[in-house]
Amino acid sequence: MTEDASMSCENWATCWSFPSCGRMVFYHGRYNQTFMEHTHLCATVLLATAGVVCVTIQGKDRILRSGQMAIIGPLQVHAARPIDAIGWKMRSLQILLPPAFTYKPPYRPIGASDPVRESRDELANWFRELHVKAEQLYVSGQIDSDLDGAYRELVEKISGSFDLLPKLDYWSDKAIMARSLLKDQKYENVSMKEIARAVCLSESELIRTFRRDFGISPNRWRMQLRANEVARVLRKSGSLADVSIDCGFSDQAHMSRTFKRVFGVTPGQFARNC
Repeated sequence: MTEDASMSCENWATCWSFPSCGRMVFYHGRYNQTFMEHTHLCATVLLATAGVVCVTIQGKDRILRSGQMAIIGPLQVHAARPIDAIGWKMRSLQILLPPAFTYKPPYRPIGASDPVRESRDELANWFRELHVKAEQLYVSGQIDSDLDGAYRELVEKISGSFDLLPKLDYWSDKAIMARSLLKDQKYENVSMKEIARAVCLSESELIRTFRRDFGISPNRWRMQLRANEVARVLRKSGSLADVSIDCGFSDQAHMSRTFKRVFGVTPGQFARNC
């Protein structure tokens, strides 16, 4: 797979990580799909390498063209969608930050004050070189390569971009309670009407309040929570069929569709490579 501005019509994606530094997971692919609204406990760094993509971070759309990168903090709601039928190519990385960056309860995401970097940005160029080198090492079978130094350097380079987002005055205790209930019952098919009743709201009020406070619908938040749990389990062990049921999905196909809209790869690819 060459790194240039050319675009074929075929969608593809791959991912990989290194046992010596499991705090980083790399992704590389050509996409023409929508990534649903979701969050991660880790930070996400992504670099567009061809085409154009619209990345939404905390409800604000940002257009990324080839050479531009975005830095997304832990728990920041983000999504992506193609601008045209051509799609885009992207190198991205999920990185688990040190404890100093841990968010504060009940809901204090860490965000980048200026999430989009220009194509001539020194960090964008450094990130591209790191990503390409990591892929070369993985493809050549050097999966035991020590990237601990690269991890520390990347954390140092992006740490200045992050800040604890302020708590919004209008946050609702009922929305926070609903979020806690959904998290506690993330594997159960509890209806939104039941969750709403438990926090003394109508279903429509719950959906409206939850999205206003957290930037994502309650049902979408539950789906991405399950997808993140699938990733956590697959990095240890487990069959795909068992994982889908255990993590609250109706079947393996449902899990695969949701997982791909969050991670850009299938659960099978993730299980084999990460």
